[in-house]
Amino acid sequence: MIATLMLLLVLPFPALQSEAEEAYRQQYQEYNRIGELTDPAAQAERYLAFLEMGVDEQLLGSVLQGLQGDLQALTQAQNYDAVYGLADQWFELRNELTPIALALEAAMASGNSESIVNYGEPFYQDQPVPQVALVLAQSYSQLGNAAKMREYTEIALENFPIEQTWGLAYELVGQDEAAENWSAAATMAKRIQDGIGAVPEGVSASQWDEIGLYLQTTVAGAAYESGQWQEAITEYRSLLAMAPRSD
Repeated sequence: MIATLMLLLVLPFPALQSEAEEAYRQQYQEYNRIGELTDPAAQAERYLAFLEMGVDEQLLGSVLQGLQGDLQALTQAQNYDAVYGLADQWFELRNELTPIALALEAAMASGNSESIVNYGEPFYQDQPVPQVALVLAQSYSQLGNAAKMREYTEIALENFPIEQTWGLAYELVGQDEAAENWSAAATMAKRIQDGIGAVPEGVSASQWDEIGLYLQTTVAGAAYESGQWQEAITEYRSLLAMAPRSD
């Protein structure tokens, strides 16, 4: 009796194994058909449909690798909108970071600030990479979002030398001065003054002179506004030496 029951338990397995093998064979054939496509956008769409259907674990890694290659090819071809759409579909299917990273790469290549913050924010929340914080600060500056620009600039300033971040720091000086936050404005102005020894790349000598005058005016003005009279005299004398003919 026991032997009969054991036989009944064992008998179905060959049939199930055969069905699994047949399902895998069909998926493998579909995978090969997709691999023959030369249009990365069309191929990516097919890979996504394949994922939605449910891919055998033995093929999953290869499918995801192929999908990644397609999005990178589309980025190289400057077809950024296609990358964003495909990355969004991929994320909806699997809720993983890879498509967000690929979309962020495309956004950075395109220089589109809105797309950069759209994909950079979720990427940074998962992987707080300082370089991404710097890119987000620059993008929010372009978009005129002062609060977000400050948030990410402060992170960038902690992780990069002032030579690389002075433009963002300079913008913070203006924000703090406009808000009459004299101490913060002066501190950041001095940080730029002390950290930059030569005219930065991309800035003309005359522009840098104007920036230098503004920074020193900020430092001197902060001392004056806080009632530090002797320091204010010293700083204004330094300013006068920089622009002796200024009223």
